[in-house]
Amino acid sequence: MTLTFNAAWEDFPTALTMLNSPEHYTLPIGLQYFIGAHTVAYGPFFAASVIATIPTIIVFLITLRWFRSGVSLGGIR
Repeated sequence: MTLTFNAAWEDFPTALTMLNSPEHYTLPIGLQYFIGAHTVAYGPFFAASVIATIPTIIVFLITLRWFRSGVSLGGIR
């Protein structure tokens, strides 16, 4: 579940092609606007990157119990 959430959360190409208005853009698409042709606004870019990773961390912490059990079951043979 954690990996599926992360894949859906970070789905850049699908969101970029299907969304028309900037009001509906996802966080990964919004991050690209901090990168210009010759410059990068590093402070706001890294701050927004941290904010974009918070939901993934929360989902991972919630599903950590099942993630651990799956890893341990896969290692037992």
